[in-house]
Amino acid sequence: VVGTMADTSAKGPAGAEMERMASLAENILSIGEVGSTHQVLAMQEGIHEQLLEFNQSLRSLNEHAEENLAHASARFSHHTATVNELRSDLTRAYSRIRALKGLLQQSFPAEFHASSQQILHGAEDEEAERKERVVPQQE
Repeated sequence: VVGTMADTSAKGPAGAEMERMASLAENILSIGEVGSTHQVLAMQEGIHEQLLEFNQSLRSLNEHAEENLAHASARFSHHTATVNELRSDLTRAYSRIRALKGLLQQSFPAEFHASSQQILHGAEDEEAERKERVVPQQE
């Protein structure tokens, strides 16, 4: 007693599910031989065992993944704390450097300016030399 596609859509999802259940029940009842029933039960038991093994494998995998996540989270927290500590150390160091630079500039303005210019020109010269080494000269 299987309906057509139009009948199924008119009845909605609940009607379609009921129709499938009725069809399944009809197929099960149509099994006449006892041997066929035993075969079906044996297949179901085999599938059940496979599903139990699969669920155990999934549980094991989930436990392993949970352990790895906990370990990775702990390492990440440690690394984050280390990076934050380094950042604060660098911030303090650069603040001290800026303070010393300001003191030097106030105490020795002419010498500071001259050394700054020398450093800038030296950096420009080094940059030009580096570019010459990288770019091959064409003849």
